[in-house]
Amino acid sequence: MSDVELDHFDGHYLGECDYRVIKRTFIARDECSGLSDYCDQYLYIRQPTMEDVVLPITRRIWNADRASRRLQARW
Repeated sequence: MSDVELDHFDGHYLGECDYRVIKRTFIARDECSGLSDYCDQYLYIRQPTMEDVVLPITRRIWNADRASRRLQARW
């Protein structure tokens, strides 16, 4: 069984209408036979909109002084 070397390379490109494209190329090489092959993966990343932002329904306020006093009272 021979050793196989795996690599990947990323290329960043500007897309249209507020998105970017990342082209990721994976390359596999067999050291003994010298054979190699590659595969391209395209990742399309769009700029988020306000509809993508999700806020929590409830809000908790952390009071460090109150929490510290509770911990000291337990000791």
